[in-house]
Amino acid sequence: AISCADRGHYVVLYEKTGKLGGQALLSDGMWFKKEMKLFHEYLEHQVRKRERITVVLNQAATPETIEENDPDAVIVAVGAKQIVPPIPGIENAKMAFDVFGHEDEVGKKVVIVGGGSVGVELGIHLNGLGHESTIVEMGEYIAANAQLTERTAYINTMNEYKVKTMTETTCTEITDKGVWVKDKEDKKFLEADTVIICAGTKSLTEERDQFIDTAFDVINVGDCVDASSIVHAVHTGFNAGLTL
Repeated sequence: AISCADRGHYVVLYEKTGKLGGQALLSDGMWFKKEMKLFHEYLEHQVRKRERITVVLNQAATPETIEENDPDAVIVAVGAKQIVPPIPGIENAKMAFDVFGHEDEVGKKVVIVGGGSVGVELGIHLNGLGHESTIVEMGEYIAANAQLTERTAYINTMNEYKVKTMTETTCTEITDKGVWVKDKEDKKFLEADTVIICAGTKSLTEERDQFIDTAFDVINVGDCVDASSIVHAVHTGFNAGLTL
């Protein structure tokens, strides 16, 4: 929206919730991600100060909405949704995004299924609040897709906050008492008051593709193209504005 407006276009920005920010809002409560909070607040301020941008909150855009407005171009940034793995007993677990802002609902002993960046940050965050977290990761490495410096910081901070990790370990079942896991050697039970699923996200392709042919130019950006990082979201959004 910002890059479009700065190039002279008039923009209507639809947001289905009552606040701009998307997934960036999830990290607001984490002391070690205060720069992320400042960043999305900065972006929101830049949007609000531009007269060429009209913000419409609490309204999801639809093909019908687009047809009524008859715009020259549509930029689709509908994001991604959490992956729910087919683990028996999954109904006994919480999804990661549902924990942020509701940490008071999390028990003392926590098992986090998934050791990507979100799982790692959640473990650090919860242990900083007094919980005891164990991260269970199927792969060989924790935070395998993180940049080297980022991953080093993760590992050092996990050690500092005593976040336990189990790699090359698969969660085979979730109960109301904990989880069954299996590594290369045997199967074991991990007691937990709360089990949290951090299995990543996948693009909202159906929501994205409903906007095909709604305008002369339809450009997809961010997580609905590739569920990855805020860097990817910012770059693709900025580039979309430059192409119009």
